[in-house]
Amino acid sequence: KDGTLVVHHDASLERRGPAGGQGAGLAGGPAEERIESLARWELPAWVPDLSSALAVSDGMLVDVEIKLDPAEDGSRFDAGKSRAVGTALAESLGRNDGRIIVSSFWPDALIAFGEAAPAFATGLLVHPADDARRSVATASNLGCSALLPFYLAADRHLVDRCHEAGLQVGVWTVNSPDDVRSVVEAG
Repeated sequence: KDGTLVVHHDASLERRGPAGGQGAGLAGGPAEERIESLARWELPAWVPDLSSALAVSDGMLVDVEIKLDPAEDGSRFDAGKSRAVGTALAESLGRNDGRIIVSSFWPDALIAFGEAAPAFATGLLVHPADDARRSVATASNLGCSALLPFYLAADRHLVDRCHEAGLQVGVWTVNSPDDVRSVVEAG
C-alpha cells in the first residue's frame, strides 16, 4: 500500500513461509491478508523488495513477472491498476542493462510497462488452458520479445512458429529431467 514493489508469488502470504511452514510471521495481521494492503514494514523480512532481489541477482537473467488478480465473476479487469503497476515497475527498474525481461499473463500490464519503459524486453505468459499457438500472434502484436507457455504446450510446432515470428521461447515450470529434455528437443 506504500508503493514498494515486492517479490512474492501469491497475492497473500498464506501458502508458505520461508521454511516451508504456513505463512506465519505477518506483523499485525493474518497470513490471508493481501500483500497489496500492507506497507513494506508490515511484511515479514523474508519477503524481499524488488530492488533487493535484483541486487542479489546481479549478472543473472531475471524474469520480473507483473502479477495481477484475474477479474472475479461479475467484475471487470482493473486496467487502471494494471497501468499503475506497469508504470511503477518501469520507474523502479530504471535503465535497461539487458538482463531483465518483464512478463505477465495480462496484455494490459505489458502494454503499460512497454509504454513507460520501451527499452526492456517483454514476454507474454500463457496459461495452460489458453491456446499457445494463438498466443504467438498476441505476443507479436504486443511487441513482446518472448512467449512463455506452460512447458507441456512447448512442442516443436509452437517453438518453430515463435521463432518465425521473432519470439524467443521460455517455459514454466519444468521440474523433471525428462521434461527438461523434452523442451530442449522442442527447441
